Amino acid sequence: MITILVNNNNRHPIQRLVDTAGARLPTFNLINYQDVFTTRKLPVGCVIFTDFDLLTDFQMDAACTMAVQLERSGHPSRILNDPRRVLERFDLLRHLYTSGQNAVEVTRLKGDVHPQRYPLFLRMENGATRPDTDLIHDPAQLALAKKSLASKGHTLRGRMTVSFEAERDLEGFFRKYGVFRIGDHLVPQHILRSPDWIVKSNDAEVSQAFADEELKFVEENPHASRLTEVFEQANITFGRIDYTVKDGEVTVFEINTNPVFPRFIGGKPEREMRRGTILDALSHAFASVDIDVGDQKIELEFSGEIYHHLRDFRQQSTAVSRAQTTGGKSNRLVQIAQRLGLR
Repeated sequence: MITILVNNNNRHPIQRLVDTAGARLPTFNLINYQDVFTTRKLPVGCVIFTDFDLLTDFQMDAACTMAVQLERSGHPSRILNDPRRVLERFDLLRHLYTSGQNAVEVTRLKGDVHPQRYPLFLRMENGATRPDTDLIHDPAQLALAKKSLASKGHTLRGRMTVSFEAERDLEGFFRKYGVFRIGDHLVPQHILRSPDWIVKSNDAEVSQAFADEELKFVEENPHASRLTEVFEQANITFGRIDYTVKDGEVTVFEINTNPVFPRFIGGKPEREMRRGTILDALSHAFASVDIDVGDQKIELEFSGEIYHHLRDFRQQSTAVSRAQTTGGKSNRLVQIAQRLGLR
């Protein structure tokens, strides 16, 4: 059994994988952290922790407690992305930069370290939101951008500067590569290209030459050695690393622990061979971490402030669910709760 723990608001990446490729994969047990906090029961076997950037500090403490108790349960188990060890986005990029391994410099807007590399942009440390700004080219523009955020009612807490480290390819496009890690297996996913510096999808025309190049990338995984080193330093054993190649070197952007997988039904026909290769590799990778333990579960114990915080969170979540069914003035409660991250 493979249990994947996700935040209640971010089930869709794994759900899409199940919906479009489930018949080729081992059985997944997709569970919300919030449900585990309520039932205090956790399946044994292979347990994959994800979505650390969407958990509060108390919930991260609870996730660490879950990992400890699973490890000590005596049941056959495997933990991917041990929450006690994972380096999240800011800490990973800071580590890689300060150790001279990666060009991307990050600083916290509320910190006392000032960025040295320009251009840069501003973004939240957590989540998968778009950048807050366009590219900023000097300290004066940075100061104006910070004032603009505050004037629009945005906090500087939890926001960071990120130096822009990418170059256009021979056809004038910026590129972003993506490679999954599942246990000990690396599975290349795609090369995304865009004329825009923010590369979120494949905005360039997919010529036959590019389709051939992308298929070769998926089949050969040319950067596997370097990517393995980064995954190991991040202590991440499930996720997707997003990166580019600048001056011939791998330049890491981030590692997403709950990544979007390809849609294995539909899509552009010229990329069909690539999807088949990826699905074969994913099937093999997931099978390698699966552990057959039936439906056994362990009882979890949360102590002190963690337990009380989770109890309060459950009560708030229940109040929101009731409000959604009553309508009228209660809709305002729902809106407030959504802003607070309770829905």
